[in-house]
Amino acid sequence: MKVRPINRCLLVITLSAVFIAGCRRAVDIAGSDPDYYYLNKNRNLENVGRVAFIEFENKTDFPDIHTTVADSLLAQIQNKHLFGVDYIAGDDVRWKNLSLQADQNFTLEQIVQIRKSLGTNAILSGAITMYQPYPHMKLGIRIKLIDLDENRLLWAVENVWDSSDKKTQARIADYFSRQHNPSYAPWYQKMTGENIHQRLVSVSPKQYAEFIAFEICRTLDKN
Repeated sequence: MKVRPINRCLLVITLSAVFIAGCRRAVDIAGSDPDYYYLNKNRNLENVGRVAFIEFENKTDFPDIHTTVADSLLAQIQNKHLFGVDYIAGDDVRWKNLSLQADQNFTLEQIVQIRKSLGTNAILSGAITMYQPYPHMKLGIRIKLIDLDENRLLWAVENVWDSSDKKTQARIADYFSRQHNPSYAPWYQKMTGENIHQRLVSVSPKQYAEFIAFEICRTLDKN
């Protein structure tokens, strides 16, 4: 689907409808069950330029989880070397003076204001929509990347990762076996009866956020 620059009336509609009408199904991302995302195939992300990563809105009761997720996602995006990223904290005066929410749908006038205030080519924003640390880890994320020069949506992801799901558990085990030295895993499981990968994510929000950030950024490989 070719995405054209959109006018003021269509901008909010387009962003609101993207997960209904514009999402692609990502099959076999790290051996995963399909995740839902949108990626503009008509725009090379290597040509985007500078991206302002706005601090996530935190819609949960856990005050630090949005920072934990943002740190992991920022590191994964930077590892892709697709575009430059500047992290903008919520209390940054340039963002604060705009009186906008990171998870809202922006009007054309607001996009113009964002571009002028931040001096950036695109904006990455969104929210932590839910977080449950027990009895098992569950984390929901919604993000979108908007080209401010052409007023078009480039990338969007919305999903909930539930560590009690068997397919998610299999992907977690695969992720840790690839990212970390697995030599101690059989010994740990023999001694404790637990799978060390599942144990790590059940007690560590940071480890779980790193796994999710890895999965999210794998969708960029489809560009």
